[in-house]
Amino acid sequence: MLYNNLLGICVLLILTTVLAMPALSSKYLVLRDRGVLRFGTLVFALEALYNSLSRPLGFGTPRILDHLGFGILLFSFGYVALQLVLASERRLLSVENELAIAREIQTSILPSGVPELNHARISAAYCP
Repeated sequence: MLYNNLLGICVLLILTTVLAMPALSSKYLVLRDRGVLRFGTLVFALEALYNSLSRPLGFGTPRILDHLGFGILLFSFGYVALQLVLASERRLLSVENELAIAREIQTSILPSGVPELNHARISAAYCP
């Protein structure tokens, strides 16, 4: 159990260092501009580090800290996922609007009807 706690403490210290320093987080994290995710992960890592250090030293920790840290982490994941979905929807709406404008321009270029000529039948089809 001691080795497990030491390994957990080392990993959490590395994680909090990377998250706390902007130069390291911009280099090693994929989601660079996600401050809410960074904050949630930092709170969870600090809470887990506190629990990992306090239990072997004999300090009592309230159980609400476990739930609060994990809840903040889940909230930050949900917030970032919602932001990504909304950004994708905005891009999709923009592309759909551009396609509608292009469709209107294409149909405005075409003649409105078939010219009528004596003794000739003309037909046309257009599929954009």
